[in-house]
Amino acid sequence: MNAIKISARFIEIIPKYRMFPETIEDKEGFIHCSGYEGNEELSTLKFIIRDFEVSKLQFYQDFLKEIAQKTMIKYPSAHFEFEVTEQYRNMT
Repeated sequence: MNAIKISARFIEIIPKYRMFPETIEDKEGFIHCSGYEGNEELSTLKFIIRDFEVSKLQFYQDFLKEIAQKTMIKYPSAHFEFEVTEQYRNMT
């Protein structure tokens, strides 16, 4: 199992036409892949989740976790860890 390929598959599943910063308008929220580090054995993806409505932040977190779980179905010998670190919320 190649962790780079699994990470690429994970990113590919995210609907780019409605969730990436370059595809949104006005005050829509977004998911932004802000970092990747890895090799064939271990990969780490970092995302920024932003929205003007705090209540939608949990939706995006749950959405990313669901995509990770769906990705792992295709790679049963792989596993993932999901960690959320809250930061500032000045999207007003």
